Amino acid sequence: MAFPTIDIYSTSNTLAGVQDQHLYVNTQSSSGATTGDTKNVRINSRDYTATSGDFTGCQMKPNVSVTGTASVKALEISPRFADGCAGANLIGAFIGTDLKGSGAAGDLSGQINALELKMESASGSTRTVTGGAYGIRFQNGMHGTVTGGIYPIDIEAAGGNAAWSGLIRASASGAGGVMVSADGMFKDPETDAEAGYLKIIVGSTEYQTPFYASA
Repeated sequence: MAFPTIDIYSTSNTLAGVQDQHLYVNTQSSSGATTGDTKNVRINSRDYTATSGDFTGCQMKPNVSVTGTASVKALEISPRFADGCAGANLIGAFIGTDLKGSGAAGDLSGQINALELKMESASGSTRTVTGGAYGIRFQNGMHGTVTGGIYPIDIEAAGGNAAWSGLIRASASGAGGVMVSADGMFKDPETDAEAGYLKIIVGSTEYQTPFYASA
C-alpha cells in the first residue's frame, strides 16, 4: 500500500498529511521480516519531571463548527482478526493505572480512576438530545459460541492485598439512582410479586436479584 507523505510545519508545531487524504502513522518491518509487527506508535511515553501541573499524554478534541447532521467521534477503536485467522485474546482497549515501586513513599493526595466518564453541556443550555445520554452503553453483536458467557461487566478477584470494598459506591442517597430509604419502595417485597430479576453469576453459580415496578 502506498501511503501519503506528511509535511511538518515546525513554526506551528503542526503535522499534516496530504490534502483530502487519510494520514497514516504505521510501524514497519524490514524487507521480508515481521519484527515490526510487535512495535507500536508511542505518544508522550516519557518521563515528566515537573512537580506540579496536570499532564495529558494525548488530547483529541474534534469540534463540529457548523450546523448540520454530522456525527463526531473523538476516538474509534476496532481491533480485529481477519477472516479465518485464529488467535488468543481480542481487547478493544486496555487502561491500566500503575503506581510504580514497592515502597511506601509516593502517596497520592487525590484519586485513582482507571476510567472517568463525564457528560457535559454548558450551563443554561436548552438543547434537546432525543436519543438519551448514557455514561456507558453496551451492545452485543456476537455470533457463534462464547464458552465463557457474555456479560456487560466481569469482575475479577482482587489481585493485590487490598480487597474490593463493594460493587457500587454512590456519594449520597439518590446519586445515580441508588436510594437509601427504609420501607420507601412503592412495592413491598414481602407481599408484592416482583416485576423481574437481575441474573448475577458468582463463580459458576447463578443468583437472582428481584426488582419491582415503581408504581
